[in-house]
Amino acid sequence: MRASATSMRYPMSGASEAQHAQAPTGSRWPSDSLPTRDKMRAAGLVTPPWLALSPHSHRALAMSTIGEIRRGDLYASSTDSSITKLGSSSNISESEKTTLGDNSSARTPTPELKVEKDISEYFADETAGGEEQIPDDDPLLRDIPWQVRRVVSLEDDPTAFVITFRFFFLMFLFIAPGAVLTQMDQYRTTYAPYSVFFVQIASHYVGDWMGKYLPAWQIRVPFTKWGFNLNPGPFSVKEHVMVTIAASTGATYNLAFAPISMAELYFDTQIHWAVSITFMLAVTLVGYSYAALARQFLINDPQYPWLCQAALFETQKKQRESPSPVSRKQMLVFFLVLAGVTIWQFLPEYVFPFLQSLAFLCWVAPHNETLNFIGSGAGGMGFLNLSLDWSTISNNQDLGSLFLTPWWTQVIVFIGFIVSAWIAIPLVKWGGVSSWPLHLMSNSLFMGMSYLNPFRSSLMSAANGTEYPIHAIMTSAPALNETAYAEYGPLYVSAQLLWGMFFQFASYTSAMVWMAIFGYPVVISIIRKYKERSWNHNIQSVSEQFPDQLNVLMRQYKEVPFSWYFALFLISVVMIFGVVAKGDLYIPTWTVVVALATGAVVVVPLGWLYAVSNFQLPIGTTNELLYGIMVNSVSGYKNPCGAFVYSSIAGNAWYRAQLMLQDQKVGHYMHIPPRAVFFSQILGSLIGVPINYGTMRWVLDTKSDYLKGKIMDPTKQWTGQVLESCLTVGVQYVLVGPARLFKLQIYHAVPYGFLLGGLTPLIIYCLHRRFPNAKFMLWNSTIFYSSIGSFWGNLSTGVTSSIIGGYFVMYYAYRHHYELWARYNYILAAAFDAGFNLCLLIIFLAFGSGMIINMPNCFFTVVGARQSQDDLDFQAIKRNYIVAMSFLDKFAEKLKERIDDIEEDIREKFDELEGKEDHRHEGESSYTQQYDGQGYQKPHEDRPEQPGEEKVNNRFGSFAPQRSGNDAKWFVDGCGYFWAVSIALEEARESIWILDWWLSPELYLRRPPSQNEQYRIDRMLLAAAERGVKVNIIVYKEVSQVLTLCSEHTKKAIEQHPNISVFRHPDHAPSGQVFQSEVISKTKNFFKCFDLAKLPEDGLKAIYGASDDIILYWAHHEKLCLIDGRIAFMGGLDLCFGRWDTNSHPLADAHPTNVDKILFPGQDFNNARVYDFEDVTHYMNNKLDRTQSSRMGWSDLSLCLQGPVVEDLRAHFVQRWNFIFKEKYDVPEFKTKYTSLSLRQEDIPDGYYKLNGKVEGLEIGRPQPSGVSVQLVRSCTTWSNGCATEHSVANAYIEVIRNSRSFVYIENQFFITATGDKQSPIKNQIGAALVERIVRAYQNGEQYKVIVCMPSVPAFAGDLHADDSLGTRAIMEYQYNSICRGGHSIIEEIQKAGVPDAGQYIRFYNLRNYDRINAGSTMSNIEQQSGVSYRDARREHDDIVGAGYDGYGEGTGARPGQPNREYDQYQAAASRVQDSGYDTVSACYMDGGPSIEDIPWSGDEESEMDAFVSEELYIHTKLLIADDTTVICGSANLNDRSQLGTHDSEIAVVIHDNDLIPSTLAYQPVRVSRYATSLRRQLFRKHLGLLPDQDFTRPDENFLPINQAGNIYDWGSEADNLVADPLSEEFSQYWNGTASTNTAVFARAFHVVPADNVTNWEEYEQFYGNLFFGGEG
Repeated sequence: MRASATSMRYPMSGASEAQHAQAPTGSRWPSDSLPTRDKMRAAGLVTPPWLALSPHSHRALAMSTIGEIRRGDLYASSTDSSITKLGSSSNISESEKTTLGDNSSARTPTPELKVEKDISEYFADETAGGEEQIPDDDPLLRDIPWQVRRVVSLEDDPTAFVITFRFFFLMFLFIAPGAVLTQMDQYRTTYAPYSVFFVQIASHYVGDWMGKYLPAWQIRVPFTKWGFNLNPGPFSVKEHVMVTIAASTGATYNLAFAPISMAELYFDTQIHWAVSITFMLAVTLVGYSYAALARQFLINDPQYPWLCQAALFETQKKQRESPSPVSRKQMLVFFLVLAGVTIWQFLPEYVFPFLQSLAFLCWVAPHNETLNFIGSGAGGMGFLNLSLDWSTISNNQDLGSLFLTPWWTQVIVFIGFIVSAWIAIPLVKWGGVSSWPLHLMSNSLFMGMSYLNPFRSSLMSAANGTEYPIHAIMTSAPALNETAYAEYGPLYVSAQLLWGMFFQFASYTSAMVWMAIFGYPVVISIIRKYKERSWNHNIQSVSEQFPDQLNVLMRQYKEVPFSWYFALFLISVVMIFGVVAKGDLYIPTWTVVVALATGAVVVVPLGWLYAVSNFQLPIGTTNELLYGIMVNSVSGYKNPCGAFVYSSIAGNAWYRAQLMLQDQKVGHYMHIPPRAVFFSQILGSLIGVPINYGTMRWVLDTKSDYLKGKIMDPTKQWTGQVLESCLTVGVQYVLVGPARLFKLQIYHAVPYGFLLGGLTPLIIYCLHRRFPNAKFMLWNSTIFYSSIGSFWGNLSTGVTSSIIGGYFVMYYAYRHHYELWARYNYILAAAFDAGFNLCLLIIFLAFGSGMIINMPNCFFTVVGARQSQDDLDFQAIKRNYIVAMSFLDKFAEKLKERIDDIEEDIREKFDELEGKEDHRHEGESSYTQQYDGQGYQKPHEDRPEQPGEEKVNNRFGSFAPQRSGNDAKWFVDGCGYFWAVSIALEEARESIWILDWWLSPELYLRRPPSQNEQYRIDRMLLAAAERGVKVNIIVYKEVSQVLTLCSEHTKKAIEQHPNISVFRHPDHAPSGQVFQSEVISKTKNFFKCFDLAKLPEDGLKAIYGASDDIILYWAHHEKLCLIDGRIAFMGGLDLCFGRWDTNSHPLADAHPTNVDKILFPGQDFNNARVYDFEDVTHYMNNKLDRTQSSRMGWSDLSLCLQGPVVEDLRAHFVQRWNFIFKEKYDVPEFKTKYTSLSLRQEDIPDGYYKLNGKVEGLEIGRPQPSGVSVQLVRSCTTWSNGCATEHSVANAYIEVIRNSRSFVYIENQFFITATGDKQSPIKNQIGAALVERIVRAYQNGEQYKVIVCMPSVPAFAGDLHADDSLGTRAIMEYQYNSICRGGHSIIEEIQKAGVPDAGQYIRFYNLRNYDRINAGSTMSNIEQQSGVSYRDARREHDDIVGAGYDGYGEGTGARPGQPNREYDQYQAAASRVQDSGYDTVSACYMDGGPSIEDIPWSGDEESEMDAFVSEELYIHTKLLIADDTTVICGSANLNDRSQLGTHDSEIAVVIHDNDLIPSTLAYQPVRVSRYATSLRRQLFRKHLGLLPDQDFTRPDENFLPINQAGNIYDWGSEADNLVADPLSEEFSQYWNGTASTNTAVFARAFHVVPADNVTNWEEYEQFYGNLFFGGEG
């Protein structure tokens, strides 16, 4: 007989008993026919899902099927439980009438629900105010970032109007003024902004008006057959987008204006209009042609979002076409913010310039020049300088809007600012590090001390620091006037401009190298996809190579072929060469080739940088230097204008490409045909460029005297400062030339910036490879160097305000309030920018177009002027400052008095409430009583006080009080939980404290291991210790004869650094192994000779626990991880093998086409019902063959906490640590290695918190501003903590059940309890509390329900009929005696009280799921081709990822970074084989998963049926939820071991969230806790398969620790509504119906036991044993 076999396959048909015996852990199809897909349908397994749950899974109840533990014959024997798991939805057969849709989209069997799945299922009816329902994982959606899914519509109307008369009209209407204003701004000091948001808003309303009122006339184009309709229908969003895109390209200035204007103003050369327009148009179009280089990954790849405009488009669309409460609210917010920003900006921009720069240091000491320099934001360092001007806050340098730029980019830019403005500037000014410190922060050219002509030192000393007369050193040719240059000397620049040049050069080469090493996969992907399109003619467009929904929608439209871009490039190049060759543009023809080449080179790296960081790298300085080098190597061509001709070509190649790509991304989001977008962009430029030239011509004809400085402009607007700056740069690089320039000592280091920029990414890459968890890849040197190189000292205000705003928007709001952020962030970005631009436009039109209006002097205008005028009257400032500060002081004093009054009122009210004996609210009670060992209440004063013990009045008799103001987060299953723990371990800086029943050093916290080697827990702890973190770990010291945890291995493997200390506890029998073996032997005899229920208590102690002072089997069962004393992880998940699992719980882990996909290496691939963990020191020695057997899924729950309750958890750990230290390690040999811990100076005697509720000044019960109420409860006693017995966990369970109003949900690994004192030896009275509450509900006519989920069979290996399964059967018997039999079970006691149908009030369920092992012909083919078995390749893989004792448990000798024969050969052969990719079919029973009928198989039908396996999904959760208001969660099982306090040590928390939300219970409206409700619904949906398949490679907020993000949950979704009311009839029918269906299906397909039809051992053998074990033989 086989040792065990509950990982079942289909029963084999026509197989002999011998063959059955060889079948690996599997049952197969019944032997009446051959296995076919028809057979699957007959069993109900083809229809999705076949797991067994109860009624109402709108998806195939996936991974875990729920089956009901029912009455009837089930209660007749210890093996007859018909538990199975809540599964995915599924119509098992036609007779069961479950409505199923295609693609496994099974839904509630109600006629109004859809059957067929389309993308609209993910959205609620917005007309009802609903929100989008976004699944966690879907083939169409999983690659689309969350924020994109929230903003962009995933549906398309291909019939919507795109190119209409309205489009052309509006395009001309909005391009013309924009092209005029933006081009004119280049000559002025102030500017009239023409924002794309203005066009987007205005065209929305104008287009809507035209759609409503324009006559629908059909117009025929004369002399053609073509015609058009003036108004074909309502104005569409696609027309709207097309208008905005056309305006974005046409309504902007042209970079080529600079050389054309400079030639006319400074060199009296008017370039012909045809040459000018041709050149302006050519440099624009060549940039557009370059967009093809980066289009594939920036447009089609969904990972690079650009959402600001799309968010506003979508909101306007919804408001126009189908207004909903959400869209109305978004538009209201938009216009309110738009109006507010517009009005506010009048203050800093015109009325109160003071608000532009709040220089606090200048206010404090207005006469202190040093402090004024440090604090000033204009011409100073800007230290502690804030701004309330949006122009300085949000658009610092090249950073962009703080609403759009990732947080990490903003941090890098701010650090660059600190280096430049707060470190480098003071070093130069006061540190003497510069050889020429004059004009520290100026971008002009100066004369200085001549190092080349020492004989003129006295002359130059007098002129040292004066502005350089650049016009004097130019001839009319133009050329350098050598005589004048010798007279005036070399060009000097400020120290800040020098290091700006240095770091700008560094940023340029850094961008190239960074892309080469970090962006290498992007480049390779582009090349591969291009080759794929070239070779595979079936691929018609780029969108076909991306599977996401956005690209799927775009496949219906024709792509813009590459030939179009190439033709555009050729036309542009011909135009450029034509005008350059004519000789009017001052540059050699051959430099055009270099300009085009350099422009092409930067498009991909700078496009990628912009896509991932929202950072646009300025490249003008480098282009001008490069041109200067080239032109000074030949004779002639020394006109300074040439530098900007060259820069117009090279620079526009990137800038225009970026603009085109950005607009095409908007078109992609809004589902605009790509060719239409391309057309609108080209047409917009063709319209805008001539208007640009006409504007330029008007300015040069009418304003040239102002621009040349011949006449002073009375408005001081027409200054031409941009052109003057260009002339300066041109003289510097072209006329003087880099060779002369860099000879001067102050320039010597500047060219080395290129070298620094090239080397830095290489260094960062090496650090990233060496320390992959340090996130070096985020330290982008390109952004950092460009930030340092920006001219911060000229205007250093607003930067600090910007980083503060960025923190709240892109860090805090994004991580902690994502739903709010996703709804409003991009709307706010558009509103702020549009409001700012609208304000400036109004100011320009009203006050700046020729009028001179002075504001009256006041404190605000005076202080504002202070920072730009050195001769200000400081006494006036001081007087105004004193008046203002006096007012603020009085205001603050009054405010403080009022706050004190309110606080005193709160104290008085609270004291009144404390005086009441019974203060309860929303499912929580105030407790002043203690409980005895039986779980019954006793007055506290009746309890004997222990020596040294303080009296405790805390609720539930806990050592810790209730704590308010906490944050709590749940993690359903290990995948997200372990990911969060890995983040916390990475970020630990002070301490890591771990308390675990079992800790596996080789556990991987992220999967797959081959891609996450640094996240193995021993490596993470060692890395933390190496960076100075103190690591303290307590693990349970097991009885080695009973358990295979091998805590000794844990200690040796983890304790690899002086900062790591590991305690093992408790020590067991003093007489050693002899005594233990004797007791174990006697235990077996007890089992064989007696009915367990009749065993004396001492006998049970001998079996399960202690005798006198000998601790044999009691365990430390807590699971706790404390990080830096601030974050706590606790619950049911140990950091050990077998616990990592996803929400879909795959059973199969064979990956024939890629061994590196293995998720569960070595013994982590475990099925405790087949083999227990063995020899864990060499954990890769896995006896379970994954090609033949399934693992067992692990359903569990843990929490992450922060807040005052963490202090109680710390106290518990310290008490345990110090108790063990004094007991075992406080001896000389360990004194130097281990030390005790201290929480505070006060001790914590006898298990009770001496501070009596005070934590860091926080008193018990004091109201907190926010957060959940959490109380720590525990089970502990003298052996575990050295304290008096505490059983507050049991007290909490009993009291919460008794006080529950409507329902209780329990999910637990065990269910062993008593209903009184007649079920000896069981003592805990949780069962009594359930009986009492249910009977009370029946007597009072209340609707009340208890749902219990638990495993069908305990997770112990062995055939239930075998002698070595006595312990398993014993536990099952105790559980049945607690549930339904033995004379005093819960159901029996309820019936005795007169309740006719106990099932109306309480029911029990379990979970089960199925999978398919991918071990078909694909695997055998690869094995034949490679000559290596999959098993051998897998073993080498497991050693390569490093596992087992000393890291390599398989002993193959395989290591990373060296040839590994079996692994290499197998992988090489596998790479040549294409497979279906379905190494698991667990997604089939999850929401949105594929149909099992559609999953391909490599092999015949019989082999496929043999590949299907099923196993119980093991429930390890320890949870109680009452009334959706109260949660009890921790490590405590529902049995005596965990509940009595004298046995296992346990912890749990009682959570109550005062954040109440509306819900219904029994159809009645109620207010329930957000936290409890979201957790309960998440669990119900998982059990019902109403959650998407969890992608462990794409973490969302539910993968993050609580300090980074709270839980996300899709409230109001269809799936959420299905589980909202657990007392409704619809839910009961759905839940119970699914459970019944799944139970029947699994029994029919897999012959699972326990089963209702198996009531004795003969029936057991017929139904199960003979099929899986070959009978008694």
